[in-house]
Amino acid sequence: MSRIILTTEALESLVENSVISIEGVKALYGKNPVKCVIGDSNISIEVNIVAKFGYDLKKLGNTIAETVKLEVENITPFKVENIIVTFGDIFYES
Repeated sequence: MSRIILTTEALESLVENSVISIEGVKALYGKNPVKCVIGDSNISIEVNIVAKFGYDLKKLGNTIAETVKLEVENITPFKVENIIVTFGDIFYES
């Protein structure tokens, strides 16, 4: 019988990499920008980001949530139960 062990750190790294590649995301925000809570068969995720100025935050938040859910559920055996996207800052390029 095989067993899969996924550390919280590995899951957070996965989430960070998938979020940072989304158009409209400038960077992750804060000292610990991703928080994951792993349950028996599900995961809850919180992501704090810096958005680029000019993007629709509602659409961007939905895109982030959908992308993270898809990535995590495709490469882990877990179901994403909840995703909270927090915009910690807006970056304006001059």
